[in-house]
Amino acid sequence: MTDRTVRTFVPDDAPAILELELASFDQVPVPGSSRAEIAWTIDRMALLPANTLVAVDAGRVVGQCTPRADLLTVHPAFRRRGLGRRLVDAARELVGRQGLDELTLWGDRTRPEAAGFIDALGAVYRSSLWQFVLPADRLVPAPVFPADVMVRAVRPGDDDDRYVELINRAFEDHPSPLSWPGDYIREVHARPEFDPASVLVVTVASDPDRMVEWPHWVVPATPPEVVAAGG
Repeated sequence: MTDRTVRTFVPDDAPAILELELASFDQVPVPGSSRAEIAWTIDRMALLPANTLVAVDAGRVVGQCTPRADLLTVHPAFRRRGLGRRLVDAARELVGRQGLDELTLWGDRTRPEAAGFIDALGAVYRSSLWQFVLPADRLVPAPVFPADVMVRAVRPGDDDDRYVELINRAFEDHPSPLSWPGDYIREVHARPEFDPASVLVVTVASDPDRMVEWPHWVVPATPPEVVAAGG
């Protein structure tokens, strides 16, 4: 009998999770996502390891569920073995321990196999994610801001606490409320590859320390350490 278990993520799981996520993405590409963004997301899992669960089949990591990001993926070659259900059951227990009364996950009901799984879980509709795309050759006017605000790059270290407060407040009424611990943000900002210019914030012009909006974030096109690990 095959040994199938669900356990908490450890950093050594990252290459296997990258493999299964890319296998799933190559089979059914997700609009608005990319292979580089998938690698970047997996790299960040190690900063909150207790929030990701992995499914193991005969010693191989073949699935993952990350409630904080509403993600659930099982490798295409290992589906219909009950692994998705086990991940969901474990994730429900995880969010319960975190004080949440429900588990939210993204799903695509336009795909019959996904719709069947969603219905089998007894899940109910919560919200939709709309993605707006402009053609690459479409000219976009330069942004214009009021005179009483300014736009600047985030300052690692000095801005960390203010930045955490800003993004957590900005996402508290999100359809699936998001929040980031301060340790997570400080770790990201302290990494040698972190580019402050990739995160822009709007501040009060007369008080540059007072952040009022988080308007811009750029995901690195090639996160080298994870892409290399995945071959």
